[in-house]
Amino acid sequence: SDTAMVFYPWLRFMAEAVADGELPLWTPLSGGGLPFMANLSAAVFFPTTWLSLVPSIGVGRGMYWGAVLRLAAAGLFGFLLLRRIGATRLAAAAGAVVAMLFGYQVLWLFCSLSNVACLLPLCLWLADRFAALGLEDEAVRVRALEPEAEGAPGRVRPGAGRIGHARAAGHLRRRERSWLR
Repeated sequence: SDTAMVFYPWLRFMAEAVADGELPLWTPLSGGGLPFMANLSAAVFFPTTWLSLVPSIGVGRGMYWGAVLRLAAAGLFGFLLLRRIGATRLAAAAGAVVAMLFGYQVLWLFCSLSNVACLLPLCLWLADRFAALGLEDEAVRVRALEPEAEGAPGRVRPGAGRIGHARAAGHLRRRERSWLR
């Protein structure tokens, strides 16, 4: 399995490199060697990966507790998201269990793919909170609504969400800048 043949050796390599006071920039363990820190699958910068670096925890227990924390984060933010959109506590709790234990999350639990899957409820919760800020602030709005015709409601422009996220992150391409006032 990938957990035993790829991820555990990578985490062990990373823990040994950090224990020796080195940055794990390159690993000689795969093929003829490859960049390690730049490898997204190694997940060097994901917080639950850092549990494997703690000598008293160890790599195996670090992987286990990292998986537990990812599941807990998925459940917590799944609950908060469902409560935010109006679900009852019982429905939100049931939805949190589903967010924690849905097939993709469990199947890829010890792989770096679950690092992203566990954050999906958090991203949706933050997006909803961001949308609730309102359209009063021009920097947030980024002309997402077309000018309203007399008596007709405004309509969301296609791609306005993508442009809004790019604007919030500070990354705009030239053609997107023309949409801004």
